[in-house]
Amino acid sequence: MATDVVKAQTTPAASTLTDVHTVAADKLDTIRVFVSNRGAATTWRLTYAPAGAADVDAHVIVRDENLSSPGSGVSKPMTMAATDVLRVFSPSADLTIFVNGISQDV
Repeated sequence: MATDVVKAQTTPAASTLTDVHTVAADKLDTIRVFVSNRGAATTWRLTYAPAGAADVDAHVIVRDENLSSPGSGVSKPMTMAATDVLRVFSPSADLTIFVNGISQDV
């Protein structure tokens, strides 16, 4: 079973649901998400879309968490299956999202 490093980074546009990470086919990723706020206090939301499904309320894993100015947040480690998609949303354009972890063949 091969293991690779997962690294992703994005600076999403304000008020835009943005894909942060998509798991490759035949992979299983264990990741953690870090968020950094470079601007005024704001909130952020993190959603987990199984197989890239359209977002629904049940997919929200971090709901409108407050971020101070400047501020940061960290998700708990999570395991994602092949083709699952992690998405982020914030009313601010001042966030940077980092994803890192490991990816394993299944």
